[in-house]
Amino acid sequence: MTNDEIRMTKETRNPKHEHSILHAPAAVRSFALRHSFDLFSVLGVAPFRGRLFNADDDRRGGGPSGVVISYAFWQSEFGGQESAVGKSLSLGDRVFQVIGVTPPAFFGLEVGRNFDVAVPVCARAFWWEKVLDRADAWWLTVTGRLKAGTTLAQAAQYLNAVSPGVIEATLPTGYDPGSVDTYRKFRLSAFPAGTGVSQLRSDYEMSLWLLLGITGSVLAIACVNLARFLAGLLFDLKPTDPPTLLVTSMLLVAVAALGSWLPAHRAARVQPMEALRYE
Repeated sequence: MTNDEIRMTKETRNPKHEHSILHAPAAVRSFALRHSFDLFSVLGVAPFRGRLFNADDDRRGGGPSGVVISYAFWQSEFGGQESAVGKSLSLGDRVFQVIGVTPPAFFGLEVGRNFDVAVPVCARAFWWEKVLDRADAWWLTVTGRLKAGTTLAQAAQYLNAVSPGVIEATLPTGYDPGSVDTYRKFRLSAFPAGTGVSQLRSDYEMSLWLLLGITGSVLAIACVNLARFLAGLLFDLKPTDPPTLLVTSMLLVAVAALGSWLPAHRAARVQPMEALRYE
């Protein structure tokens, strides 16, 4: 499974002809979810309209097959029309037929990056020559469902055991000896993906938890200090009184939330393309 950005034009129907033709409006930037045909069935995703992929849609060496579009894309680009199924989409220099629509609740598997169009893995070869045979092309994320009765730890242990054989069978060509030795040290494992996959989350999760812990400690110290300050101003109040700590904690949390929300709100109003233009 992988996400890629594509340029796409959609079909419009010419009322003077019975067949559909492709016009050339401005290209639309969309994100394509490339995956094996059984991803939807493994995840338990049912079609909202039309059908999803089967084995015949994901065969190497064939021409362009069908594509599945997301519910959001169906609404934005086709107006939610039932006639969208069967229409054509031009992805890059290839024309595909829309065969189905995913349900509204399915956004894809990558956190923060919703897909627009899903295409079979075999279609990747249309734009990347011999990519399906290359051992040095890293573009897929393997996702699966645990067999009934199998734990995540057992799956990770199994993958670690079979790693040496898999690594030896997939040694990249053209690597220098040092890189090959590094590759041989890699080991496969299993990780939870119930909340989606995210490289950003993997890279910064520990740092964010550490930052959260430091922030909590600072807030606790500030609450105690503020309570002591208030105790000097008010009668019959102790810094350690639960009501005092509760009020000061709520006040500091409210200030912190407001201070976090304001810059985030301003940043969210900036269009990404406008921001990149000035980089």
